[in-house]
Amino acid sequence: MEDDDSKQLAPPEEPLSEEQTNAALAALQEVAAADVEEKDTQPKNSTLGKKRKAPKDDDSEGASKKRGPTRVSWDDRMQMLKDYKNEFGDLLIPIRFKRNPSLGKFVHNTREQYKIFHKRTPADYKKKCSLTAERISQLDEIGFVWCT
Repeated sequence: MEDDDSKQLAPPEEPLSEEQTNAALAALQEVAAADVEEKDTQPKNSTLGKKRKAPKDDDSEGASKKRGPTRVSWDDRMQMLKDYKNEFGDLLIPIRFKRNPSLGKFVHNTREQYKIFHKRTPADYKKKCSLTAERISQLDEIGFVWCT
């Protein structure tokens, strides 16, 4: 007895009739529909057919891992500004300050927040402004430069 797979792989000796072609097409559609049903019944979190990520090396000593930027407190930022002013005599901190890049970005962002704070906007405008009147006053006291 011949294997079913060998029958499917053997080319037909004669062209198929229209009835045979339609029957073969119907059989293929049934197989495809069954395949779709099988995939639909698999759980959503199934790992079947998905590539797995390589496990990460776990450092048992707790060595530092790369993480996102850490938040610096307002008081620490104020101290950084005061230290800069003591060293350079002004608060004209460039956005790309090489010794402390985060301080340059902080100054740039603070100036942007200052513009938002003073901008008259419609009541439904919900852009968040983290700068408060108290903080503006603190920055004014140390000679913060709002426009460059």
